[in-house]
Amino acid sequence: MYCLTPPGASSTNARGEGATNEKYPGNIQNDQNVFLAYQVQKAVTHGAPAQDRGVRRARFAVLRDATMPAVLLEAGYMSHPAEGRRIFDAAQRKRLARSIVEGIQAYQRAVQRAD
Repeated sequence: MYCLTPPGASSTNARGEGATNEKYPGNIQNDQNVFLAYQVQKAVTHGAPAQDRGVRRARFAVLRDATMPAVLLEAGYMSHPAEGRRIFDAAQRKRLARSIVEGIQAYQRAVQRAD
């Protein structure tokens, strides 16, 4: 699970390097990005058993230019023997999809209560 790295911080995938003060449109939503990532990550790790790799920060293009809260979920690696089998299992994909929806709905409920 990835959300956008805030200005001045290093991306998780940069191994401590790459800090920049450059701001992107997606940084406007930083608090919401992190909260959305947390909610989806929590739902996925409970609803579709998989290794929990945590929430990471990165400056991927799909996150930099987002004008609403956004996350990037990597659901596994096809080249990994066990993960590859899960990816090709229709029931597992359905559990994963349900879990993602549940995480988004949990985020939405929490945000609506705060308004």
